[in-house]
Amino acid sequence: GGLRLFDTQRLSPLRLMAGHLADVTAATFHASDAYALSASQDGTLRLWDTSASSCVRLLLGHSGPVTAAAVTPAAAVAASGSEDQTVRLWDLGSGRATATLPHGEPVS
Repeated sequence: GGLRLFDTQRLSPLRLMAGHLADVTAATFHASDAYALSASQDGTLRLWDTSASSCVRLLLGHSGPVTAAAVTPAAAVAASGSEDQTVRLWDLGSGRATATLPHGEPVS
């Protein structure tokens, strides 16, 4: 699976950021637009440098497909939700999960 960026004025693809082992289920831009965060059915999140099309952080910890992703306005913390019935908070600087919150049912 990969994340595609498009030129919205020309309606044409700009670049493909490949690396997930399954489909991408969610994506969001980092506050600076220089980075994007993607979530995947492979159970991972990836932080991408959008100008270089390279993965700069691989976030591991969910035991099921990741179905939701968000980045705080200050861009230091991300949140993810998964079919493993948890929400995780991530420090984007280190790539480590800082909290795991049980949800009781799959997060969508």
